Amino acid sequence: RDLSRRHQIAAMSAPDEKVDAMVIKCEKTGKLFYNEADAKLHSEETGLQAFAQVSLEEKVWVCKETGKVCFNEQQMAMHKRFVPEAQTFDESNVGELRTKALAAAAAAAAAPAEMETEEETLLRSAGLAGKLARKAAKAGEAGPSGPPLVTKELVDQLLEMGFTE
Repeated sequence: RDLSRRHQIAAMSAPDEKVDAMVIKCEKTGKLFYNEADAKLHSEETGLQAFAQVSLEEKVWVCKETGKVCFNEQQMAMHKRFVPEAQTFDESNVGELRTKALAAAAAAAAAPAEMETEEETLLRSAGLAGKLARKAAKAGEAGPSGPPLVTKELVDQLLEMGFTE
């Protein structure tokens, strides 16, 4: 009897293909995680605790415009309602998403690392890394670069309108 219990424990702790293929979904955000460490990090960063294991065969729809993963027709309708550019969805399954994500991670790991510039370091440390990404995306567009200037005259005008310093 004791021996059979030891075999069960050994089987549970042994590496298993099913455990390696586990996909975890945050119940609040719908975000998929392909390993436990990423799910724990998400939990620590967001404070969310509700997670569920998802089958690799589960059907999903991926928005072509935004990459949002929807698990049912209701989520697709809500996404279309809140994001006007979301119009087309590709039907897929969790297993295909996992394969693509793992391939992308492997490609990123194999690619040479880019050096961070001083400006990028400062923006990241100031919590403005997203601003840098938007700036890079808009590099081809014409428009003012840098933050908007707030002059003394502008402050005086705002104070005259009733705003406080």
